Amino acid sequence: MECLQNEKLGHSVFCETFSNGMEVHMIPLKGMSQTFAVLNVDFGANDTAFISTTTKEKKELPYGTAHFMEHLIFNQRNMHDMKKVFSENGASISAKTGYNNTDFLVSSSGNMAELISKLLASILSQEFTTIEIENEKKVIREEILMYQDKPNWVVYRNLLMQMYPDLPICTDVAGTIESINRIDKGLLVQAHDIYYRPNNMKLVVVGDVHPIELCESIYHTVVRDENYAEKKRHEFELFYPNAKNQSYKNISIMKNCSHDLFSIGLRHEKQDGNYYENHLAKLAITEALFGLGSTLTMDLYRENLINNQWGYSNYNGPNYDFTVVSGSTVNILPVKEKLYEKLQEVRRSGLNPFEIERVTKKMIGQKMMQMENMKEFALAYSEDLSNGLNYFKTFEHLLKMDAHLVNSRLESIINFDNFLKTDLSSLPMIVKR
Repeated sequence: MECLQNEKLGHSVFCETFSNGMEVHMIPLKGMSQTFAVLNVDFGANDTAFISTTTKEKKELPYGTAHFMEHLIFNQRNMHDMKKVFSENGASISAKTGYNNTDFLVSSSGNMAELISKLLASILSQEFTTIEIENEKKVIREEILMYQDKPNWVVYRNLLMQMYPDLPICTDVAGTIESINRIDKGLLVQAHDIYYRPNNMKLVVVGDVHPIELCESIYHTVVRDENYAEKKRHEFELFYPNAKNQSYKNISIMKNCSHDLFSIGLRHEKQDGNYYENHLAKLAITEALFGLGSTLTMDLYRENLINNQWGYSNYNGPNYDFTVVSGSTVNILPVKEKLYEKLQEVRRSGLNPFEIERVTKKMIGQKMMQMENMKEFALAYSEDLSNGLNYFKTFEHLLKMDAHLVNSRLESIINFDNFLKTDLSSLPMIVKR
């Protein structure tokens, strides 16, 4: 077991990688009343195909398979028994599927080692019945239909269909009714064997945890066959289709009575060089452009062109990297023009060093605040791991970030060869019913 200490932050992290490939990261915080754990499974909505290394055959999974698996696992009979044990220990469990992974979040006031072992045993040894699968299809069909009545979701989904029409992410995480209908027991068993294996999982635990005790408990639960992970690792390789480098419309609008909902997307180019620096520079640039303290945001507020629905999010995965700015406006034309003018200005002259210093301090402050909230700390640490980052190394790189570093990444982040040049009259307008 490796122990990494960060004197500046006053935290230590204990890391263990078992012989079957499973990673465990533990951050002990003595005296805390609650402990949080995030089990990250590297299987998300973007995982829709794999290639057999023996036959070289590509096997495709229906859209929504990862989300369907999460639902099925979480509602299985043995999971109900496990939830009862959790309840008796004052613990809770929830699950969520995203583009890149599935997270199981556990919170407890005690017996975390036992609870995690029960969760792992339940997840790794699933037996799906046809009845359970058909029942789950009914639930997910209703979920898909429910989201189609949410205006913000419809606008965002329409934007992704324009930006990444050939990638799985342009479809909802839950899939479509047609794709869900194609899921059967044989497919789920195969997907479970491939993705729900120890060397495809990372566990993060934050709170009053005993690293040696927890690792021993996990060892007895998941390290049952020393050759299991190695054998499965060489049976297949993941496959992600490449995003086509083509023109795309990057505005989605829903016409409403008084305000129009909109989403504007910006695809980023792949960057060479230091991964930490590239990642943090992108976060700093998008915060400086679209954050609540940015000059663009304040100007739009001042002119009453946007309201408190304004915001932005960054997304990245093995075959996509983009930012989405969303909001509500009485007039999309000046919003579009001001945003484009700001991007041109920044691409031409760079970001002001004082602005970069401001957003860097804000990012450092957000990291510090995350560490004050154990749940947010565990989720953020797990998210960094899934992105190939170490939470504490990210913090160290933040402290070194400067204007030269950030501005040197502008060309790949603000890539508007076809950005916002679309004539709004040519866009498909979604009309709220």
